[in-house]
Amino acid sequence: MTDTKNVFRQVLGQYPTGVTAVTARTAEGKPVGMAVGSFTSVSMDPPIVGFLPTKTSSSWPQIEAAGKFCVNVLTSAQENVCRAMSARGDDKFAGLSWTEGVTGAPALDGALAWIECTVRDVLDAGDHYIVLGDVVDLRMGTPALPLVFFRGGYGKFSSGPLVAEDFHDQHQVRLVNAVRDQMQAIASELGVEASATAEIDGRLVLVATTWSPFSDRAAVRAGDRVPFRPPFALPFAAWGTPERRQQWLQGVPDDQRGAAETVLDISAERGWAVSVRPEPSADAVQRMIAANFHEPLTVGPDGIDPRNVSVPVLGPDGSVRLSLSLSGMRADYARAHLADAADRLVMAARKAERAVASQPSGD
Repeated sequence: MTDTKNVFRQVLGQYPTGVTAVTARTAEGKPVGMAVGSFTSVSMDPPIVGFLPTKTSSSWPQIEAAGKFCVNVLTSAQENVCRAMSARGDDKFAGLSWTEGVTGAPALDGALAWIECTVRDVLDAGDHYIVLGDVVDLRMGTPALPLVFFRGGYGKFSSGPLVAEDFHDQHQVRLVNAVRDQMQAIASELGVEASATAEIDGRLVLVATTWSPFSDRAAVRAGDRVPFRPPFALPFAAWGTPERRQQWLQGVPDDQRGAAETVLDISAERGWAVSVRPEPSADAVQRMIAANFHEPLTVGPDGIDPRNVSVPVLGPDGSVRLSLSLSGMRADYARAHLADAADRLVMAARKAERAVASQPSGD
């Protein structure tokens, strides 16, 4: 039996898990908590989550008696919090900062997210319980990398470009696979975020991203929809069909439409498009137009504030299959090297097109 348990631990240890701290308050107001690596989403409608405490846990009976709890998703900088929650004794919260959540449970400062629940059900599962919780509140926390448990130790998550889960067009998948390493290389070298957008079932969707937790786009994730209106989606208008161009131009005020059409022409001729931050929305189109007419392109108080630089990735028929973008460029870098960064992106797009064109169509 001992050998079986060891093999079980070794094999299951190959599966990495996130790390959470499940916390609650006793009837006397005392904070209690435990480290949990088995937290999972169970249902979206209604929202239900779950975790699996051991039957020997001394903290779980106190959390069950409270009837409500908070799941604190820990960052890679909170290994000390995890170890404190894993320790035996009554001083787990010594030195830890927290606030009271809507359920009264402790919400630990600095967590990635907080999910507050009431206990829905407790099921028997061998030497563990399966605890189901009804979600009553949830909030995003500190943009950071998550704490990960793997092979008996703690570490942090690091990845190449993240690809949307509902992204199934095989030609577009091959394009993303061909460009993802270059996306990561450019993003790492320039300290920016690289992303790819595709049209799926008539919607523009962010299908891949080198998302950085320190980006001002930290709430943006693979699978999110992208508006088809200025100042977004420039490549789909500049290199798209006349119908697509006219659809995009409908989002431009009448007195700026001529200038916006020129922006599309300039972008198509130049080979890349520069956009601006969409906020404030009232003058986003005007700022986009000014940015593209600004020669030479400069960045700063007297120049432009680029939202991103985008290029099209074309299919064999010349249609726009992906929009490849860089965002979050530092102002000092963009001031001197915006065009250089755009050229890097153009080369990545052309390389991806050639790589996919050379693959057999049945791959």
